[in-house]
Amino acid sequence: MDATTEEDALLLGRLQLVIAKIARQLGIAEEGYRVITNINGNGGQEVFHIHYHILGGEKLPVTLKIKINCSDRLIIFKQERNL
Repeated sequence: MDATTEEDALLLGRLQLVIAKIARQLGIAEEGYRVITNINGNGGQEVFHIHYHILGGEKLPVTLKIKINCSDRLIIFKQERNL
């Protein structure tokens, strides 16, 4: 994501539409969902291509802690709402 340019705007917009379509297919769009993409090492990115995590199906807290086991390593992601 960090390497995208203005030339990628159409593709990135299309990705957002596809995410919304998947959320509808999963039945989570109406109640709400969260989309996460990790960018670069400090952002938790281990697979260096654009991919998204779609979270939904239950009420998500404002502060979200996710433990993901990737390649036998534990990643802890924490998102906080800035008010």
